[in-house]
Parts: sequence; structure tokens; C-alpha cells
Amino acid sequence: TAGSIESYRGLEDLIKAMPYIKVRNPQAKLYIAGGVRKEAATYLKGLKKNAESLGVASDIIWLGNISEQDLSWYYANCGAFVLTSRVESFCFVAVEVLAHGCNCISTKSPCLPEVLGDSSLYYDFGDIEGLSKGILDILERSVEEKAKFSDMAKNRALDFSWDKAFSKTMDLFEKILAFPEK
Repeated sequence: TAGSIESYRGLEDLIKAMPYIKVRNPQAKLYIAGGVRKEAATYLKGLKKNAESLGVASDIIWLGNISEQDLSWYYANCGAFVLTSRVESFCFVAVEVLAHGCNCISTKSPCLPEVLGDSSLYYDFGDIEGLSKGILDILERSVEEKAKFSDMAKNRALDFSWDKAFSKTMDLFEKILAFPEK
């Protein structure tokens, strides 16, 4: 996962899912990219303590802030990308995930299904069993299935180009200007 480490990101779901994932996929590792503001330091400490108590601390790699180049590498090489956010207004990470063709599972948090569309699996936040099953489903996909979902994601990303946004904005302005006054 990627993005700032904040409580609304719901990373505790992912940490709680790790023991279940490790049963069927013992080599699984969780990479978390993103910085931590001072205000979120207690949250991060709690996440690490939770990972320790669940016996998965050694399977979690906290990358911190990384370069765009490194982030792009992680996107391109992840087995599954997970978005656990409880709340998002617009999630740029979701668009980056699409553009890189990641196989993804996400919460049904407002905006994420709208952005990711059919290219992602979804779970209800707090549903650790659903999240675990979704991650395992992605990790156990055939090469062909992974390629299919990767292509779906890349095609979905095309809906978020600047050209498309400009065109839709201009269409809206034209409709507003053409609306007859009463």
C-alpha cells in the first residue's frame, strides 16, 4: 500500500489480515510506503505493536517516503495492491495503481469504487476475512487472470487523463451556457 500513514487509511485491517494470508502464502510480505506526520506517530506505533502481537512484524516492511521512481517499481512488482482507506475525497494513489496495472483490492469507501470501477475487488472495512480472501484471490490468480485485470486497470486509468477531464469540463460549461433562462 502507499500513501501517508494516517488513521483514516485503515492500515490495521491489512495488518490483521496478514496472519490469515500467511497460512496459505507463507512467503507473503507487506510493503507499506508513506510518511508519517508527528500527529500520526501514535497510530504508527499502535500498528507496529499490533503487528508484533500478531507475529507478523518481520513480514512488514515500512518503506517510509520513497521516490516516485521507487514507488513506480513497487507498483509494477507488487503481487496485490491494497487500499484500506476509510474515507477518501479523491484518491490519487488509486489512479496511480490503475495506470500501473496493479491487481487491487479496496474498501468500498466513497470514491474508491467510482475511481477503480470493475478493475478492483472490494471489501467492507473491518471485514478482515473478506480482505484476506480477496488478497489471496489476487495472489493465486493465474498469469492470464493477472494480465486480464492489469489490462482492465490500465484501460480504466485512461478515464482520468487531463484531456478527458478538460473535455468533460467543457461539455458541462456548454450545457450550462445553453440552458434556457426562465
